[in-house]
Amino acid sequence: MFKYAALQNINYDSLQLNHNALEHEQQGRSTPRSLQLQCCAALCEQGGTAAAEALSSVPSHLAPVLLQEAMMSVYTSAIANIIANWPLPTLCFREVLCDVSKRDVFDEEMGLNVMLFKGITSRTKKCQLKTLDLRGLTLNWNFTKLIVQMWPLLSLKKTQRNVKRLTNIIIKTAGLKRDNRLAKETIPKILEELLNHDMAKHPAFTMHIAKGARVVVKLDYLEFSTQNNFFMEYLLANCLRSVTPLTIEPANIIIKSDLNVGDQILESIAPFIVFRGQDPNSLEGIWLENLEDNVFFVTCQDLEAFNNMTALAFPNCNIMLQEGRTRCRTSTRVQFTNMLSHFSQLTRLDLSQNSFAGCLREVLDALVCPLKYLSLRECDLIDRDIIELARSRHSTSLRHLDLSRICGLIPDDPFAVSTVMLLRNMRYFSSLSVVHLQQNQITDSNVDQLCQLLTEHWHKLKSFNITQNILSGDSVLRIVQVCSRTSIHHLRLPYLHNFLENFDIFQNACEDFSRQVKDVLKRCGRSDVEVQVCGLPYAVFGHV
Repeated sequence: MFKYAALQNINYDSLQLNHNALEHEQQGRSTPRSLQLQCCAALCEQGGTAAAEALSSVPSHLAPVLLQEAMMSVYTSAIANIIANWPLPTLCFREVLCDVSKRDVFDEEMGLNVMLFKGITSRTKKCQLKTLDLRGLTLNWNFTKLIVQMWPLLSLKKTQRNVKRLTNIIIKTAGLKRDNRLAKETIPKILEELLNHDMAKHPAFTMHIAKGARVVVKLDYLEFSTQNNFFMEYLLANCLRSVTPLTIEPANIIIKSDLNVGDQILESIAPFIVFRGQDPNSLEGIWLENLEDNVFFVTCQDLEAFNNMTALAFPNCNIMLQEGRTRCRTSTRVQFTNMLSHFSQLTRLDLSQNSFAGCLREVLDALVCPLKYLSLRECDLIDRDIIELARSRHSTSLRHLDLSRICGLIPDDPFAVSTVMLLRNMRYFSSLSVVHLQQNQITDSNVDQLCQLLTEHWHKLKSFNITQNILSGDSVLRIVQVCSRTSIHHLRLPYLHNFLENFDIFQNACEDFSRQVKDVLKRCGRSDVEVQVCGLPYAVFGHV
């Protein structure tokens, strides 16, 4: 699934995770090409001029069909000319590229993204484009960076490209002090470098946008870290929205800390400057990862301004809530829960790799809306937390639940859940479509419970992950047989092996077991289930 699953807006009722079956289904639905499609293909083949002229004479609703034909057959000249003369206010590539398998067309370094850029910079007076929607696509990182760094500046007229004037606008919008090092040195330096770039000086790359008109470029997400200055370049683009006719609008912002030992906390906070000047109504989600000690609580007040968000993720952010009535413990819990209570639209939450042992109920109670997605992967929890989650108002609304690695390796672990308690309470989650239970010390003795959950309680389940659990081959095959009678179409399963075996022996044994799994499914009449088998060395667990 999507790398940042918490940020993905998923329709779980129509979710299809078996890509092979999806492609087969699309091929099965293929019909002879209509006369309309054949005409569009012929126009594109004649070149960009013919395609551009066609846009001025055919109904505007045919523009996406014409562009799709140009992109599928890689008629590069036609692609650029169609975009430059786009007759509609919105160009949404996700809708143009109806085929999901084609949505990586902008991932190649010097591929169709060059034609898109040429089309935008060559726009004519006929172009009605106001919204360029690139969400739902896989974008090349350098192309994304180019959009943020250069496109807003290229949309400025030559007379507007004054470093001092633009610096003043950025300082005012970001609320920075003029004697601040960023204001005095960093911002002017970055601006000067960008405006002196060959691309900014080349007349062919100026974006001619009519006076009073505006263009918004929508992206799925932008990712920032402590390793580079990309967050500063986005700050510049964001704070110049009042003067640039082209603006960048990411649906999600991701901030990661990649500091080495010994770096100061101020460096870890630096990427959070991207929130200065950010439109609070445009963000749908925020992902913060690997934050240093206390950084999350220093910056969490900045998040409260974005109260229309639907998704939040804080994996490995050193969030440690503790039970007890001491002033420190109580204030930390109150600060965290108060922040969550500001988000009235929040339905997707990732709290992975943090500690909530004994405190999960307070977190759940602070949420305004019932959750659809929740990840507690590798969290410090106790049995009572799982009981509270199962009895909460979120249990029947959750469609995607990740409870991986929450059970301890040893009995009576004070910061872990027992496997028995976990499985006993999983029956309360009756609406689940996706479940992750990997590495939870699930053994053959728990198979009856698992099978009961699959047949009696998880009637909407489509994807099930139980890798890295200590299950024998016979137990796994039994689970597969039970799954064949359900709505599941995606399985991730463990395969126990001797880690002392050489790779070839292990590979052959794993492939042989995968064939056994598929044979079971085939005998049960299920050819639509995608299976992934992951090896697990049983010697690590002392399993014989």
